[in-house]
Amino acid sequence: MSPRPKLRLALPALLALVGPACAAEEEASAPPPPVDPDRVVLEADQIEALRLRWEAVAVDTLRPLREVPGVLAPPDTAMAAVGSVVEGRVARVRIVAGDRVRAGDPLVELHTHELTDARGELARAEAERSYAQAALDRGADLFDAGAISREELERRERDAAAAEGGVARWAEVVEHLHPVAYDLAAAIAPFDGVVHEVQVSPGEAVVPGTPLVRVGATDALWVTARVPEDAAADLADGVEVEVISGSESFVARVVRAGARVDPETRAIEVRLALLEPSTTLRPGSWVTALIPIGEGTAATALPEAAVVRSDIGDAVYVREGEGVFRRLAVQASPLRAGHLRVTGVPAGAEVVVVGAYRLEAARITATGEGEGG
Repeated sequence: MSPRPKLRLALPALLALVGPACAAEEEASAPPPPVDPDRVVLEADQIEALRLRWEAVAVDTLRPLREVPGVLAPPDTAMAAVGSVVEGRVARVRIVAGDRVRAGDPLVELHTHELTDARGELARAEAERSYAQAALDRGADLFDAGAISREELERRERDAAAAEGGVARWAEVVEHLHPVAYDLAAAIAPFDGVVHEVQVSPGEAVVPGTPLVRVGATDALWVTARVPEDAAADLADGVEVEVISGSESFVARVVRAGARVDPETRAIEVRLALLEPSTTLRPGSWVTALIPIGEGTAATALPEAAVVRSDIGDAVYVREGEGVFRRLAVQASPLRAGHLRVTGVPAGAEVVVVGAYRLEAARITATGEGEGG
């Protein structure tokens, strides 16, 4: 009998033995599934450790903004040039640029003969007043006794009034010089404000009109910004603009938009009046004005901390499900203090607004981007 049937019976058994081994070998040699570089999967305790917080976002019509640097200063109408009203010599300068002053504070002391002369005239006028008053008192007694006429009494009254006027006049002259010592006059602050410039030093000779100090009020502050001509098209008097100083935000209104473009910088000088100046703002400080440009487009307002810089540019993290987050490339531009105008995020998406950079670090670690090579 032929053995062929036995071979037929053995072959299926052999295949049954070899098949699983081959399959296991193929599975072991198969490449691992590709890693999604934008996907991060975390356990609940990892999410808690990273202190993540996410919010569903809305898409609104937002205008893009251009950041333009500006300088704070009082308006021209709130600046005062304090000058000398006498001839003399600077004895002492009491302030330096940047000092806050109150109305009436002495700024510069001046040694001047005009003050000593005025004091001498005042003393002489006071003596004349005393003499005229004594003559009037004596004349009143004489008139009651019938020793002098009414005309004489009225003359003495006129002399006394004139003497009193002389005292008032010279007292006003002395007061106008704001004396701080017998022979020292003072230039004083005309209002509450900040010293912008001191223009003299001790020992300098001065005459009436010599500039001494420049003082600016602090109850009104303007921002002077040079806005590129392509960003100034929609700026007109009355337009409100956000101004950023450090972490603070203020609202300003355009009060003057220049009608001339600087041929070298291709920019227009724009003056912005802060509606509610803060005591934390200082004249001379640099600030940032957010100038609206172009038409409004669909975008999302997000905190700056929600947008990370990565190898794909600006990006946010969107929660896809329980413990699953995906990195999403976006375009970000300034919006307002602490916020960005972001395009590329679908409405209703749950965006990580706290801990985005920690999540980015976790993604880099999981995908091995931070490894050498």
